[in-house]
Amino acid sequence: MDETVKHAMSSPTVSVVMSVFNGERFLSETIDSVLNQTFRDFEFVIVDDGSTDATADILSRYVLRDGRIRVLRNGKKGRAASLNLGISLANGKYVANIDADDLAMPRRLEEQVAFMGKNPEVGVLGGAFELITDSGEVIDIVRHPLEDSQIRSAMFRYNPICHSSVILRKDFVLASEGYRSAFEPSEDYDLWLRMSERGRLANLNNVLVRYRVHANQLSVRKLEHQTLCVLAASAAAEQRRSGRPDPLADVQEITPQVVESLGVAPQKIHTAIVEAHGGWISQLKDINSEATLELVEKLTQLSRSGPVEPRILADAWLAAARIHYRQKEPARALAFAGRALLFRPIDPIRRTFRVRLWHPLLNFSRPIRHTLGLRQKSAKATDKEVNVHKDLAGMKAMFAWFENLCWRVHPSSRPLVFDVGANTGAKTEQYLRNGARVVCFEPQSACVDALRERFRGNGRVVVVPTALGAHIGEAEMSICTEANTISTFADAWKAGRFKDKIWDRAEVVPVTTLDAAIDRHGMPFYCKIDVEGFEQSVLSGLTRQIPVLSFEFCAEGLDQTQACLDLLSRLGYAAFNACSGDSRVYVLRSAVSSAELMNHLRSMSDPLAWGDVYAAVGLRMPDSRLLPRQ
Repeated sequence: MDETVKHAMSSPTVSVVMSVFNGERFLSETIDSVLNQTFRDFEFVIVDDGSTDATADILSRYVLRDGRIRVLRNGKKGRAASLNLGISLANGKYVANIDADDLAMPRRLEEQVAFMGKNPEVGVLGGAFELITDSGEVIDIVRHPLEDSQIRSAMFRYNPICHSSVILRKDFVLASEGYRSAFEPSEDYDLWLRMSERGRLANLNNVLVRYRVHANQLSVRKLEHQTLCVLAASAAAEQRRSGRPDPLADVQEITPQVVESLGVAPQKIHTAIVEAHGGWISQLKDINSEATLELVEKLTQLSRSGPVEPRILADAWLAAARIHYRQKEPARALAFAGRALLFRPIDPIRRTFRVRLWHPLLNFSRPIRHTLGLRQKSAKATDKEVNVHKDLAGMKAMFAWFENLCWRVHPSSRPLVFDVGANTGAKTEQYLRNGARVVCFEPQSACVDALRERFRGNGRVVVVPTALGAHIGEAEMSICTEANTISTFADAWKAGRFKDKIWDRAEVVPVTTLDAAIDRHGMPFYCKIDVEGFEQSVLSGLTRQIPVLSFEFCAEGLDQTQACLDLLSRLGYAAFNACSGDSRVYVLRSAVSSAELMNHLRSMSDPLAWGDVYAAVGLRMPDSRLLPRQ
């Protein structure tokens, strides 16, 4: 045994703790990923939670191969009890978690130990992770908020710290009394909330683990109970924050009655369960058809017992349509796709119809399109390419016809857009033409009057006479009467390309934040920010992930553009692109990282270049009529 291993067993810096139950399928990969860390000063404590498959044999072989591994047998006590046992017997200053079906990146421990050493106030540190399939294929990269305040804000809506990625201060865990079995399978979320009362929380932006998504996960098998546990943990934390004792300290099981006793309304419980089903359907739809269809059926049943957001139900039906199409069941595919189209006719549905169901729909709809006059016959029937293009035009017309019909039936299904810095509404008109509902934020009194007159009687437009910024309050706006489109809150803006303009008066206007606007009007699909040098302040008032947003950049203000990109990266945005001037075409062929986009912007030779930066959650820009085209 080498000296590194001897030291790791006696007084290691890190104890990696893992609980496993019947994990033979992925166990060897997981163990190898931990043993191959660049940071070597650790022990690996594995608790076998009563496995009945080949798990015990696999662990026995690894114990003989590497002296850093200790295996504990716990009977079938559950994951929380097993993790608590491992932590109680751990020798390290830090405890790093890994789930038995996930993979640690080689430098994970090295990066986390370095961060914890520099930030002694942090008790819980997670990181970004790759979503992978059973076979290891990367589906997506997930990045959660990085800083304590942003994580705390997010925690009351979802769990922003991946359990398989965390490293914990052992003394903080023990002082918080570890995991609570009553909260399985959300025992990690409950622990983060309790540990947040003793120290700060953080995430690293680097990918630390590969998180495997499959139908046999505990989170999928106990989805409704997991949701109840999340609601209970959140409600209990709220009471502790107000100075009251923990209402769940002696509770042995989380039930709907327990959650309601904490003041959580039945409707909120129903909505949370619906959203959980929608989230797992989205993750599993391309991985496990059987599990996805089962979840779709459960979601459809939930829609009969209470309201379900049209987006969630329509997306679930689309997932079912794609699965049935792949399984060569066109009738079922068309049935589900038709229900989705009638329920929420948005761009992803149009794209799915076009790409996934093209041939059956083309054949089925030809007589309908001909009757409605939506199909043009080619003068040269032998010109196959011309016919294809005309069929495509006819299908697009039919989709638009169905969309307009269904939006009239279901107005709330239209995508929501925030137009921040709406001025007199030119962009708002564009969003309306593309089927959106729009909330216009505009502080200038003259522009507010123009907006109200322009959109008088239009039920799809809400005009809010308020500016957006980092904090709720008031601010003084410099007005340029000659060109009110350049009125600003930012002094640096007035010293740039418009330094010869005259800001002849000032208005003190109310200011709100993007977070408060979302609370008031709902989560938009897209947020456009055009506030003349004040973009960083507007984005500083956001702690949530709007699916897509854009903000203006200019060549002389690229340092502020960099600051905006840094803010968005910390919020978990990963896909970036830009448009030049008023163009509706992206300058780059595909979405890139924030660093790559910044390099492109700084390489521009035009000293007066300007345009808009677009940012999206995920790895690519969504396909939407509201956004520029490639």
